[in-house]
Amino acid sequence: MVKHLWYFLEKSKMKKLYAIVPARAGSKRVKNKNIIKIKKLMLIDYTINYLLKINKVDKIIISTDIKKIINKYKKKKKILVIQRPKKISGDKSKSSDLVKHVLQVLKKKKLIHLNISFYLNPHHH
Repeated sequence: MVKHLWYFLEKSKMKKLYAIVPARAGSKRVKNKNIIKIKKLMLIDYTINYLLKINKVDKIIISTDIKKIINKYKKKKKILVIQRPKKISGDKSKSSDLVKHVLQVLKKKKLIHLNISFYLNPHHH
């Protein structure tokens, strides 16, 4: 999947591309999986570092309810951290609700001029 995404991004002529990275607390299978350290980096760091290398990605949007992630990334230039509300942070929360919330925040911040966005789980690549 990542190879196909990379090819698509390199060939596209889009104006703006935002990547949405979900990182909620409370995973039942692996506790605190997004902030587990692997070789000195949190799991989410690998996803963010990968996205930072893709020139076509204009903004990385992290939707999270984890303070450690908020504090680490809130002042980074290419990254927008959105505090995820409790109502969309549960086990039964849908990805579509997350994306809807992100788009509402982008519209409010007048950053809604994107052509395409994609959703990349830190633990699915």
